[in-house]
Amino acid sequence: MDVRFKGERIAYEISMQEALASYGAGDLSQANTVYLDSHWGIGASVRELVQGVDCPMTAAYMDAVTFFKGSSKPNYHKNAICVFEHNPGERCMNCSRTLVLRRVSCRLQPSHSRQAAAKVQLHTSTAWLEGLYHASSRLRLHVGCPADTPVLRHYSYSYQFYGAIPGASLVVRMVSEINNYDYIADLILSNDGMLEVKVVTSGYVQAAAFQNYYRNSYGYPLTFNISGTLHTHVLAWKVDLDIAGTSNSVNIHHMKVGEADDGAGGTIYINKYEAQIAETEEEAAYQAMMLTPKVPVVINENKKNGYGSPRGYKVQLNRPLLNLEPPGYARSKALGFMKYSFAATQHKDEEAHSSSIYGQARLSNPSTSVTDYVDGEPIRNKDVVVWVNSGLYHIPVAEDAPVTTTTGNMLSFSLVPFNWANESPATDMADMIQINLQNKAVPAIKQAVAGLNCAPGFADIPFLESGFESA
Repeated sequence: MDVRFKGERIAYEISMQEALASYGAGDLSQANTVYLDSHWGIGASVRELVQGVDCPMTAAYMDAVTFFKGSSKPNYHKNAICVFEHNPGERCMNCSRTLVLRRVSCRLQPSHSRQAAAKVQLHTSTAWLEGLYHASSRLRLHVGCPADTPVLRHYSYSYQFYGAIPGASLVVRMVSEINNYDYIADLILSNDGMLEVKVVTSGYVQAAAFQNYYRNSYGYPLTFNISGTLHTHVLAWKVDLDIAGTSNSVNIHHMKVGEADDGAGGTIYINKYEAQIAETEEEAAYQAMMLTPKVPVVINENKKNGYGSPRGYKVQLNRPLLNLEPPGYARSKALGFMKYSFAATQHKDEEAHSSSIYGQARLSNPSTSVTDYVDGEPIRNKDVVVWVNSGLYHIPVAEDAPVTTTTGNMLSFSLVPFNWANESPATDMADMIQINLQNKAVPAIKQAVAGLNCAPGFADIPFLESGFESA
């Protein structure tokens, strides 16, 4: 995958490396269950998406071709990828949309954007999708409904001013079914330059015969004599960032509590951070801990924004998971992608993956482990590759029947601009709204949706017309 924003490359590659499900229970069968879903074909297990359920009715669809071990020929999956613009909280009905697909490429232009904003290329071994926020008169997607969750917003405390930029994201979605579990994977590209990789899980839980002592240790009954068993989900990704070029460093912000004089002879405690650029791979690898929070940023020390700060992107770990297994445990090397919540290494062609399809059969002696990559090499001003993971503990409960819900079961990480620009990149959007005392009729809102047949209709919503008067 090649991700670009405003014509500049942000990441050369973003790829899921592994999906782990590790179980625990009182019987040996459950206790020894560890699934590494790369072995079971998580990439090849895509299925057709159902329009209006798996994806919005307005989504564009693409086919996928996969080739998996044991297959004598490639497999063709119709409508396995969907692409759509998401306006949070807003269901757009009957909006004018035009989409042109040519072979396996798709160029998309939000009608609100007045200049080229972002480019993403998704690459697999069989097909690629190129989605482009790009000024193009022939290949375009017209999307007109503003979101009710703005990307920027402020309503002045004195009721004198309101300003906002409607939020909108381009979403690329694919769903894989691995036996009993479904993984719904989204790549989300926001108009402020943020990129989020998100996976939610569903499907039915692995069952066991319920025993009363399970309630306090392994899971609750799903029916009278059947229980699910406690398990851990962990997803691991590789992120090859190229921020303003390939010479990058990792600047880790260690969050601290400092002391200051309160002016009366006492002491007050203040929030602070200590920014430290990692010199070696060991300094750029850590397990996320609540008591020692860190904020990692990949920067280009030689490229500055207009205020002299190194341009960068923050790697935001949205749901890091603490690995509770003791160091040196027999399978810990095969699960090496769990050792670090964040790790950065030099790019090497021979260090392409953090796991392997053969790891399932060689848990104690895997052919590939990210722990071997963190070996003391210098990392400052190098071509940096970041390895991250996200996980959750799933305690089965009655509501997991008949299948688990997607709500609350999210694993993700985000890439967020960090002094990459001189101001929020979303300010380029042409649908920026400004309202003040001289503009009480709210023409900006009404003009932004003029000519669009969307529900609800904003033309009938008074909003600040009465708000300013009452203030």
